[in-house]
Amino acid sequence: MNEDLMKVVERIVRPLPCDKTTKNGMRADLYSQLERIFAEELVKDGDTVEALSRAQERFGETDQLQKELLGTISPLHRWQTAIDHWITGHREGRSTLRFATEFGLRAALTLTLFFASMVGWGTWVWHDPIVLRVWPLFLAIAMLFGANCFTHVILGELALAAFRVDSLRMRLEKPVLLIASAMGAGLSLDLSMFVLLEVASPGMYWENVPGVFLWPMGATIVLFLIVVGLLAKVELEDRRWSQLRLD
Repeated sequence: MNEDLMKVVERIVRPLPCDKTTKNGMRADLYSQLERIFAEELVKDGDTVEALSRAQERFGETDQLQKELLGTISPLHRWQTAIDHWITGHREGRSTLRFATEFGLRAALTLTLFFASMVGWGTWVWHDPIVLRVWPLFLAIAMLFGANCFTHVILGELALAAFRVDSLRMRLEKPVLLIASAMGAGLSLDLSMFVLLEVASPGMYWENVPGVFLWPMGATIVLFLIVVGLLAKVELEDRRWSQLRLD
C-alpha cells in the first residue's frame, strides 16, 4: 500500500469516535477510492508528487470528509466508544507498559471504591459488623483483578506479536509465542485464585488442587486463544494505520 495515500486517509479517519472495526472499514473504502483517483492522475504525466496533489484535490477536503463520515456514526455508537475509552483508557500514543499499568491501576481502584462503598453501607447503614471482616478479601479481589488486567494486556500484546497481517490475510508466524502467552494467562488466573482461597480459607483446598486449579487454567487458556483469534486481525490492521506518523 502507498504510505502517502494511507496518510491522507488516516488524517480523515483517526479522530472519528468509533470502534476499530468501523474505522478499518472506512479506511479500506476511502483508500480504494483515493488509490483509483491517484492511478488516474498518475498516467497523465507520471509525476507521483503532482499526481498525489491532484488526487487529494479531487478526493476532497479533510474536514468535509470527516463531517460526512461523522454523520454516519450513530449517537449510540459514539456513546459506546466513549465508554470503552473510559474503561480501558485511550491507547494511542502510549507504550504497552504504560497502557497496561494505567489500565490495571484504574481497574483496581474502581473495584476498590465499589467494594468500599458496599462495606461502608453494610457497616454504617445496616450496622452489620460482619461486613467489615470481609474487607481484606474484597481488597485482595480488587488488587488481583487489577494485576490480572495488567498481566493480560502484556500477554495479549505478546500473543498479537505471533501474527502478521497484510491487506489480504492474517498469518500465524510464531505459534510457540501464542501458546506461551495463553499459558501465562492461565497461570496468572490460577495464582490469583490461590491467593484468594488462602486469604479466605488457608490450606483448605490443597487436597483438591486438580479440580480447584487445573480446570480454570485450562478454561482460561482456551478463552484467551479464542479472544486473541477473534481480535487479532482487527487490532493489527488498526495498528498498521494508527501508527502512521502524520505530518
